[in-house]
Amino acid sequence: MRKLFLAPLKAEFSILSHAFQQQWKHESLQIQSHTALYFPEVDLYLAVGGLGKVDMAIKTQFWLSHISDCQLMACVGSAGSLDESLKMGDIIVANKTVEHDFKQIFFKKPLPEFPMGSAWIDVLQLSQYPHIHHAPIASGDEDILSSERRQELFKLTGAPAVAWEGAGAARACAFLKIPYCEIRGIADDVSSDLSSNPKQDFTKNLNHSMLKVASWLLLVCAN
Repeated sequence: MRKLFLAPLKAEFSILSHAFQQQWKHESLQIQSHTALYFPEVDLYLAVGGLGKVDMAIKTQFWLSHISDCQLMACVGSAGSLDESLKMGDIIVANKTVEHDFKQIFFKKPLPEFPMGSAWIDVLQLSQYPHIHHAPIASGDEDILSSERRQELFKLTGAPAVAWEGAGAARACAFLKIPYCEIRGIADDVSSDLSSNPKQDFTKNLNHSMLKVASWLLLVCAN
């Protein structure tokens, strides 16, 4: 099945693309000023999605409109932990993405939720791999730094992990009727308070978490 992986950040894309290129031959697809890598052995496209929900939604629709016969799409990147069940380097595959910053005042409704497309279940073969968590991921354009905010968000969403872009990609996929999945590597421990030097801590942990994700995806896509 033809798949599209979008990594939100260029750094995440770089780690994934380097790992994939070590394993599979690739071709480049250039559309306007945007580039995707295509790995024909596993029928997989990889590109940068962009920071934030809106940019990710636009890039998701852009690439899906230019890639013919794409049957699956995934947002693949890093995430922060909201619960002690997740440790740095763990991988979480979202059974649903919960948009936590969609705040309605006049009409009280539950937060928007986007379930993982059922077509992904057989592809990912989650039951065959240990240390893969299948749980919700909270999505919103907000850096979650303090332990107090983490606890608040965990209570609000029930999600043990949080990241920015997932809901944007999920909305675009729902519109285009493409099965969606969010895959994240945990880049911090819930006990950490990142408010003192968040950029340095995130950069230090990103490489470790994304290498874990890349190694797992190499196994999954090869099967």
